[in-house]
Amino acid sequence: MRRSVSFKQDATVVIVGAGPAGIATAIQLKHCGISPVIFEKGEPGGLLRNANSVENYPGFPHRISGLQLARIFRKQLRRSGVKILCDEVLKVDYKHKRFLVRTRDRLISTRFLVVASGSEPRRLEGVEISGSVDNRIFYEVINLLHQSRKSIAIIGAGDAAFDYALNLAKRNNVVIFNRSMRVRSIPSLFRAISKVKNITYITKATIKRILKNRSGLRLLCQTESKVQEFQVSYLLVAIGRKPALGFLSQGLIENRKRLIARGRLYFVGDVKNGHCRQTGIAVGDGIRAGLSIYQRLCREEV
Repeated sequence: MRRSVSFKQDATVVIVGAGPAGIATAIQLKHCGISPVIFEKGEPGGLLRNANSVENYPGFPHRISGLQLARIFRKQLRRSGVKILCDEVLKVDYKHKRFLVRTRDRLISTRFLVVASGSEPRRLEGVEISGSVDNRIFYEVINLLHQSRKSIAIIGAGDAAFDYALNLAKRNNVVIFNRSMRVRSIPSLFRAISKVKNITYITKATIKRILKNRSGLRLLCQTESKVQEFQVSYLLVAIGRKPALGFLSQGLIENRKRLIARGRLYFVGDVKNGHCRQTGIAVGDGIRAGLSIYQRLCREEV
């Protein structure tokens, strides 16, 4: 049975997602005198919270952790007077020249929609898994940052995998499995993991089977010459991400180019930027969207 919404309301702008792009959009809109409605189903900050170290965001010459930068973003958003609604957007449709945003508890009609929903991890496929391992396999490093003196395996060879390894290796032993010889990260991250003693990096290694045991997981791994077994406490999968767009209706997806051209629909941040998942780019997207909405509203009032 469908759950009934607690109330309905109208809004000028709804923002889906409170990562860097969504927060930047909201701050810019508020600066222009527009109060947006912003939804976040999890913790504000998005993927930034996963980052071990942010070195290329202007204003922090001595680098800053992703968690610290996310806290600064949230603090600035609070000071602007915008409150984040902790609710999951289940579906967005477009009817009668309005976006209809349905959450678990609300139904909101809005003139402008900003999609800042970020990305979601690609799931592990082609691996035989024996037993219930849901509490041992993760796709976001934030879930493992409290662990210490554990053995943690990571599948992947890109920026995320290596950054996660550096973060976890502060208090754990880490082994990274790369199924090929190709390194997909920036050179500085690869050099960094190569210098950490408790990070083991294995190439041409494919996990074939995962079994649960008392202490964690047994990983059966096909390497160049043989099948090897690894005992680990947890497995972290970092094999890529895809846009998080599952809440958009098919009709909206089919009409999105027209809605973007009309200045009603905006995609900002990681949800549209592919491999260019950078905080600075996401913030710029958000500021541009906020300004564009303000300018359009000014033209419509003339």
